[in-house]
Amino acid sequence: MTNTPQPTSVPAAGPSTAPSRGAEPDQQAASAPAPAPAPLSCSGSALIDVEDLALGVGSSPAPAPAGDGEKKQLHPSVPFYGPCITRSLKPGETKKWCTCGLSKSQPWCDGSHRGTEFKPLVWKVPDTPQTIYDICNCKYTKKPPLCDATHMSCPMDVYKRQKACTGPHTDGVKICSACGWTPGTMLIDL
Repeated sequence: MTNTPQPTSVPAAGPSTAPSRGAEPDQQAASAPAPAPAPLSCSGSALIDVEDLALGVGSSPAPAPAGDGEKKQLHPSVPFYGPCITRSLKPGETKKWCTCGLSKSQPWCDGSHRGTEFKPLVWKVPDTPQTIYDICNCKYTKKPPLCDATHMSCPMDVYKRQKACTGPHTDGVKICSACGWTPGTMLIDL
């Protein structure tokens, strides 16, 4: 009997010391100024609409439809602050990345978002083989589903948003999409 490696996801023990994914050589002409990097912030939403992806829309956070035709930002729950180190993904394989933070099989969707306004992000593993992927598990990355180290500046933003939220924070609510609160979340005064 041969042992076949199975895909595994292992949470990182702490902040990644690997070089930033955005640290690629500048391929622009020397005369063109390089664009300023976007500040890392946790103020956006990690909701990516699967239908937008099918239409080729970029991977920036997408607002959810509100009742009166307006759009509102959805804020996911944070399973933990740090990437999920994932191995043995097959090139071309399709995965569903959890955007709500409720999945018990992080970083992948297990359907826990049902009954909420969140939808999973459908991600195709790149065709170029890679041994390890740092998959975002704070759900606020600007490069979903890959970690961009946003988790480093995210905790206080999440805490302040949840502390100030007046949404329904009761055990009967799966997630407060206005702040990312879930039942069992304890907010302490700092």
